[in-house]
Amino acid sequence: MPRIAIDYFEAWRERVFVCECGWSGPGSRLTACAGVALFTLECPRCRDTLAGSAYPTIEEARVAADRGHPEAQRWLGRERDR
Repeated sequence: MPRIAIDYFEAWRERVFVCECGWSGPGSRLTACAGVALFTLECPRCRDTLAGSAYPTIEEARVAADRGHPEAQRWLGRERDR
């Protein structure tokens, strides 16, 4: 179970995470694991789950895209192409 709930489109990649095994570093160094309903972020050293989030809804992606979030904009572009 994730210890920290994160917003998919927030700046979790820059946030510093600390694991009980002694590892610490930015979210961009965590291992992302895709599940059916949510994704989790695991410690690269011990694989402990440190954070997680449900996948964003289309509406959440639209709000993030309107705020200029590049990943949300790319994601919505792929949805339009389907």
